[in-house]
Amino acid sequence: MGLCLSCLRGSSDEDDVNESSSLLRNHHNIYSSDYIQEAELLKQQQRQQELNTIVNDLSDNLIDVSTFLNTSTAANSHYPHLYAGDEKSRVEKEVEALNDNIKDACKINFTESLFLRL
Repeated sequence: MGLCLSCLRGSSDEDDVNESSSLLRNHHNIYSSDYIQEAELLKQQQRQQELNTIVNDLSDNLIDVSTFLNTSTAANSHYPHLYAGDEKSRVEKEVEALNDNIKDACKINFTESLFLRL
Protein backbone atom coordinates (compact mmCIF):
# COMPACT_ATOMS: atom_id res chain seq x y z
CA MET A 1 0.00 0.00 0.00
CA GLY A 2 2.86 2.36 0.70
CA LEU A 3 4.13 1.71 -2.80
CA CYS A 4 0.81 2.84 -4.31
CA LEU A 5 0.76 5.94 -2.16
CA SER A 6 4.26 6.97 -3.16
CA CYS A 7 3.59 6.36 -6.86
CA LEU A 8 0.16 7.96 -7.08
CA ARG A 9 0.69 10.95 -4.85
CA GLY A 10 1.64 14.10 -6.72
CA SER A 11 4.37 16.32 -5.43
CA SER A 12 2.95 19.47 -3.90
CA ASP A 13 6.26 21.31 -3.61
CA GLU A 14 8.59 20.46 -6.44
CA ASP A 15 11.34 22.83 -5.28
CA ASP A 16 11.45 21.47 -1.71
CA VAL A 17 13.58 18.50 -0.82
CA ASN A 18 11.67 15.85 1.15
CA GLU A 19 11.39 12.07 1.46
CA SER A 20 9.49 11.74 -1.82
CA SER A 21 12.04 13.77 -3.81
CA SER A 22 14.24 12.12 -6.35
CA LEU A 23 17.87 11.74 -5.37
CA LEU A 24 18.95 12.51 -8.90
CA ARG A 25 17.67 15.62 -10.60
CA ASN A 26 18.62 16.31 -14.19
CA HIS A 27 21.48 13.81 -13.76
CA HIS A 28 23.02 16.02 -11.05
CA ASN A 29 23.15 15.32 -7.37
CA ILE A 30 20.56 17.58 -5.75
CA TYR A 31 22.63 17.88 -2.61
CA SER A 32 25.76 19.18 -4.28
CA SER A 33 26.75 22.67 -3.21
CA ASP A 34 27.35 23.76 -6.82
CA TYR A 35 23.78 22.94 -7.79
CA ILE A 36 22.35 24.76 -4.76
CA GLN A 37 24.54 27.82 -5.37
CA GLU A 38 23.58 27.88 -9.04
CA ALA A 39 19.88 27.63 -8.18
CA GLU A 40 20.16 30.44 -5.62
CA LEU A 41 22.05 32.60 -8.11
CA LEU A 42 19.38 32.06 -10.75
CA LYS A 43 16.63 32.95 -8.26
CA GLN A 44 18.50 36.08 -7.21
CA GLN A 45 19.01 37.15 -10.83
CA GLN A 46 15.33 36.59 -11.56
CA ARG A 47 14.30 38.67 -8.52
CA GLN A 48 16.68 41.45 -9.54
CA GLN A 49 15.29 41.44 -13.09
CA GLU A 50 11.73 41.65 -11.75
CA LEU A 51 12.67 44.56 -9.48
CA ASN A 52 14.39 46.36 -12.36
CA THR A 53 11.27 45.94 -14.48
CA ILE A 54 9.09 47.37 -11.71
CA VAL A 55 11.41 50.35 -11.18
CA ASN A 56 11.57 51.09 -14.91
CA ASP A 57 7.78 50.96 -15.21
CA LEU A 58 7.35 53.29 -12.23
CA SER A 59 9.96 55.79 -13.37
CA ASP A 60 7.94 56.46 -16.52
CA ASN A 61 4.96 57.55 -14.41
CA LEU A 62 6.67 59.56 -11.66
CA ILE A 63 6.82 63.34 -11.41
CA ASP A 64 9.62 64.96 -9.43
CA VAL A 65 7.73 67.30 -7.09
CA SER A 66 10.93 68.65 -5.56
CA THR A 67 11.31 70.95 -8.57
CA PHE A 68 8.02 72.61 -7.63
CA LEU A 69 9.10 73.05 -4.02
CA ASN A 70 12.43 74.66 -4.86
CA THR A 71 12.03 78.39 -4.10
CA SER A 72 14.81 79.56 -6.41
CA THR A 73 13.09 77.89 -9.36
CA ALA A 74 9.75 79.48 -8.47
CA ALA A 75 11.31 82.92 -8.07
CA ASN A 76 12.85 82.80 -11.55
CA SER A 77 9.74 81.47 -13.28
CA HIS A 78 7.51 83.54 -15.54
CA TYR A 79 4.28 82.31 -14.00
CA PRO A 80 1.95 84.98 -12.60
CA HIS A 81 2.12 85.49 -8.87
CA LEU A 82 0.48 87.67 -6.21
CA TYR A 83 1.99 90.88 -4.95
CA ALA A 84 1.52 92.05 -1.39
CA GLY A 85 1.22 95.51 0.13
CA ASP A 86 3.31 98.32 -1.38
CA GLU A 87 4.46 96.21 -4.29
CA LYS A 88 0.85 95.59 -5.33
CA SER A 89 -0.07 99.28 -5.25
CA ARG A 90 3.05 100.20 -7.22
CA VAL A 91 2.17 97.72 -9.97
CA GLU A 92 -1.45 98.94 -10.08
CA LYS A 93 -0.30 102.55 -10.53
CA GLU A 94 2.06 101.57 -13.33
CA VAL A 95 -0.72 99.65 -15.08
CA GLU A 96 -3.11 102.64 -14.82
CA ALA A 97 -0.48 104.85 -16.45
CA LEU A 98 -0.20 102.56 -19.50
CA ASN A 99 -1.80 103.36 -22.84
CA ASP A 100 -5.07 101.49 -23.61
CA ASN A 101 -3.49 99.87 -26.70
CA ILE A 102 -0.70 98.45 -24.56
CA LYS A 103 -3.20 97.17 -21.98
CA ASP A 104 -5.21 95.40 -24.70
CA ALA A 105 -2.05 93.87 -26.18
CA CYS A 106 -1.03 92.52 -22.77
CA LYS A 107 -4.32 90.77 -21.97
CA ILE A 108 -3.99 87.05 -21.41
CA ASN A 109 -6.79 84.53 -21.79
CA PHE A 110 -6.37 81.31 -19.83
CA THR A 111 -7.95 78.06 -20.96
CA GLU A 112 -6.07 76.02 -18.35
CA SER A 113 -5.85 76.34 -14.58
CA LEU A 114 -3.95 79.32 -13.21
CA PHE A 115 -1.62 78.65 -10.26
CA LEU A 116 -0.62 81.52 -8.01
CA ARG A 117 2.46 81.81 -5.81
CA LEU A 118 1.61 82.98 -2.32
